[in-house]
Amino acid sequence: MPNLNEGRRDALRTVEATPGTHPGLWIDRYLTEQRVQHEIVGLTFDKERAVAARTALIKSVVSKKAPEGYADALSRWKLELESQGVRVVWAVVPAVGRVLVGAGQKGPAEFGITLHHTWGVPVLPGSSLKGIAASAADRFLRADKPGMWERRPNAAEVRPGAAPNAYDALFGDVEEVGAVVFHDAWYIPTAGDNGLHRDVLTVHHPEYYQQGKEYSETEGPNPVPFVSAAGTFLVTLELHPSLDPTTHGAWLQHAWESLRLGLEHLGVGAKTNAGYGRVLLPEYAQTKHASIAESALVAALPSAEERVRYLGNKHGPDALRNWLAGGAVLDAMGDDAEHVLAAYALTNIPKAKLKPEFAHMVTARETEALSLRRGRLLDPAARVADVLRHEGQDVWWLRRWLKREQPLHIPGLPRDEVHVRAALAAIADKQYHPKPADVPDEVRAWIQPAPSGTGHIHKRIGKDLLDEKVLTRDDRAKAKRREELIGKLQPGDIDPTQAVQAIRLLERLGVSADELSALRVSYPD
Repeated sequence: MPNLNEGRRDALRTVEATPGTHPGLWIDRYLTEQRVQHEIVGLTFDKERAVAARTALIKSVVSKKAPEGYADALSRWKLELESQGVRVVWAVVPAVGRVLVGAGQKGPAEFGITLHHTWGVPVLPGSSLKGIAASAADRFLRADKPGMWERRPNAAEVRPGAAPNAYDALFGDVEEVGAVVFHDAWYIPTAGDNGLHRDVLTVHHPEYYQQGKEYSETEGPNPVPFVSAAGTFLVTLELHPSLDPTTHGAWLQHAWESLRLGLEHLGVGAKTNAGYGRVLLPEYAQTKHASIAESALVAALPSAEERVRYLGNKHGPDALRNWLAGGAVLDAMGDDAEHVLAAYALTNIPKAKLKPEFAHMVTARETEALSLRRGRLLDPAARVADVLRHEGQDVWWLRRWLKREQPLHIPGLPRDEVHVRAALAAIADKQYHPKPADVPDEVRAWIQPAPSGTGHIHKRIGKDLLDEKVLTRDDRAKAKRREELIGKLQPGDIDPTQAVQAIRLLERLGVSADELSALRVSYPD
């Protein structure tokens, strides 16, 4: 039916690519005529006409935008991945240079490239990615664990009692599917482009390669245009639906690392020796799955202490300190008091460096803990002694507490008669006695007169002033010490024991009998 065929050819000559034209169909079907009619020999191949036809075809293909609706389809795919949670691991990764997958698929244009069957944009087939990962596992991982990652052609080679083969479990064999599904890697458009680019392969010596003639520098180069891909892809692996991610999730990590090594060192598709097909996958810990999996794992731990300890071991104590100080938030780490207190106990960060709200949580919990501990002590004197131990034997807190000065509240120490009397007894042991006028009315009735009858808190003399080494020094030093000691003793409010020591030292320093008698009136032996 020559007339019908000629009519079809005539119709195709007038077809033009539209924005919605599928690039794959256009490459396979719409090459313009590349032969020329001669009166004697009929239709013959015309090289220049063929090159021009192929160049026009490639130009029309690479100039197209990503088809309408592809962005929505890609968004739906991402939402599906998000819904799978820890069952999938994925990352958006760039190709380093050009990628050429499916070069062996020949058509009218005499070049091939793998495109998405629906949308006509570049795609990295899951079968290709699985093959690269399997090859990388056999080549790079088997050295670390001989026998575990070795490729075995069939199950008959497995000897009875042999160790399980991780390679077969991950990638499958003729009897069983593998533990991980390798999905097609979708293309991520940039500014609406379709990811296809014009490329060229130039044969500089066609007669030498094709006709076997002698090598000559005078041969004309033969540029052969074709289409390759470049850009960013969404690489996705999924745990087989029959497997539980909590017990078999490690297969995803093994598969990802194998694929990462394969894409980096082997490449995907054709012309890998010329630098094509290199895709840089991130480390497994930097993938979307890793953050989701860590959050799920940490959330499943039964206590805040275990969650904090896990994150501290994984990220290091400095990460916990940085978080407590108001820095970056760790995944799955709550800002509640339980997590803050657990991290605070683990890192021993100074309270002054804590984030203000975290410092308040720590103070509140410490106050609560002190109250509970002191509440279990039956003796009021034991509670007062615990306060002294907690504050480093300093009665300053008790004195301010009795006077109702800051701090107004001591955890676990009620302001009742039995505790006030216990505090007074502790202060009396340190030779401190509050004046009745300095304390509130409800406390004043519980204060007993001070042993010296002064009714106020005794002051103390520094040990350096009572040091007898001054007796060996010159007269000027002795005179200065006499002046300092007399100045301390004259108000009459020095601790009696220290006052007696000071008067005896003054006597040895040569103070007159009259001055010593006046001092002994205020401080009798």
